[in-house]
Amino acid sequence: MREQKEMKRQEKPTLRSILRSRTKAGMFALCSAAVFMASNASAQSYIPLEDLKQQVANFTYGHYHERYPDYDINLSVTKLDSRTRLQQCQEPLQLEAPRQLNRSGSSLISVSCVGPVPWRMFVPVKVNIHKDVLVAAGPIARNSEISASNTRSKQISLTSVRNEYVTDIGDVSGMVAKRSFRDGQPIIVGQLTTPTLVKRGDAVVISAKAGSTQVKISGIAQAAGKKGEQILVKNSHSNRTLKAMVIGRGRVAVTL
Repeated sequence: MREQKEMKRQEKPTLRSILRSRTKAGMFALCSAAVFMASNASAQSYIPLEDLKQQVANFTYGHYHERYPDYDINLSVTKLDSRTRLQQCQEPLQLEAPRQLNRSGSSLISVSCVGPVPWRMFVPVKVNIHKDVLVAAGPIARNSEISASNTRSKQISLTSVRNEYVTDIGDVSGMVAKRSFRDGQPIIVGQLTTPTLVKRGDAVVISAKAGSTQVKISGIAQAAGKKGEQILVKNSHSNRTLKAMVIGRGRVAVTL
C-alpha cells in the first residue's frame, strides 16, 4: 500500500513543475519568434541578387539599344556570388556604363547606392551585337566588280567586323575589290575601290553642253580615269584636246 501511494505521489504533477514546463515552452516560442523575425528582417534588408541582375540587364539593353537601334542585341549578366550581401538602398540605384562602350564582348556596369549605407560594385555583362551585313556569296577575286550576283546578306556578330561593313549592295555596286574575298567573308568598304571606267587610248563618247544645247561627239581618252575624275580627251573630228569629267564607262562630259 505504501509503495502504491508513493507511485501516485510521483505521478501527480506539482504546481512548480507545471510552471517550470510552461516557462520553458514560452521561452522556446519567444526564441523561435525572434529567429523568425530576425530572418525576415535580414531578408528584407538585403537586395535580392536576381532583382539586381534584372536591373543591370534592363539598363544595359537600353543603353546599347539607344546606340545601336537597328541591331540584334544579346546580353547576359554574369552570375553573382550567392554570398554577396548588399544593403537595400533608400534611393533608386545608380547604374553607369563605361564611356568606351564595347560593341561586343564584356562590359562592366557600375551599380551604386548613395543612401545612408553607401556601396558600389561592378557587374560584368557579356554583350553580343548582330547585324545583317553584305558578305561574299562565293570567292571574289581581286579586281572583280562587286554586284548583287556575287554577294549576299548574312547576320554576323560585330565582334568579327572591326572595319566599316556594308549593309546595302546599292552602296558598293560597281566598285572593285582591292583584295580577294573568301566565301562568307564580310565586304569591307576600305577593301574596295572605284573602278577605272576609262583607260588611256579608249574610244569615248564626249557629251558637250553649251547652254540648253547638248551634242555628243566621239573622242580618244588621253589618260585613265575613274568616275568623277577629270581627264584629257581628244576630239576625233577636230583633234582638239579637251578636259572632261568621267561620268560612266567610256563616257565623259564637258561644258563649253
